[in-house]
Amino acid sequence: MFKLNPNAKISFHRVGHEEQPLLVIDDLLQNPQELVEYAKNANWKNPKAGLYPGIIAEPPMQYLQEIALKLKAEMCVAFNFPAHLALSATGFFALTTKSLEDFDPWQRIPHLDQTDADSVAMVHYLNPNQTGGTGFFRHIPSGYESVSQNRHSEYVDEINAWFARDSDKLTDYAGPNTPNFEMIHNVPFKFNRALIYPSYVLHCALYDGSQIDTNPETGRLTANSFWIPKYV
Repeated sequence: MFKLNPNAKISFHRVGHEEQPLLVIDDLLQNPQELVEYAKNANWKNPKAGLYPGIIAEPPMQYLQEIALKLKAEMCVAFNFPAHLALSATGFFALTTKSLEDFDPWQRIPHLDQTDADSVAMVHYLNPNQTGGTGFFRHIPSGYESVSQNRHSEYVDEINAWFARDSDKLTDYAGPNTPNFEMIHNVPFKFNRALIYPSYVLHCALYDGSQIDTNPETGRLTANSFWIPKYV
């Protein structure tokens, strides 16, 4: 059984000019190593779609249920969710396994997960020996720090036009030196730390390729999930 730590340290932040909400939770689980053990024995596979540069596996449903039960109040306050509604979740373990030469241009810049204004993303760091973390970004030409549905078409067109002109300048992993993007905040990788933020904010994992490892015990292992209020 996976249990949230009653002494977890929860902090609330506002990020960037847009003041996007961010929850940082240290020491999330009482027994994080058990979640790592579960991941070791999971059925890992390549994702069918999306831009994730690695392999994924299903997390235990009880882990997601425990988060929904114990963190709902904090998420409702931070992200203005209606308190009377239940939260729906989807999730996966993620392990970075691709190297830079296998990345397409979209994988070399900060990204958004979804455009849904009600969706929030959670990343739970699960390796004590990793560095890097998660960075949050502003797209300099547009000034956007988030890409909601009403911005999406314009943003994609602008990025594709930029790729057509200058994709050869994307010579490194996404991060603070990515052209046309400014890192406005970052949260370092720390074992058993979780971040929760709106799914439409521009962000990326911060790593330099040295963390690429197919072993869940030693690689850049995270548990990722998406949360949205259930209106029906």
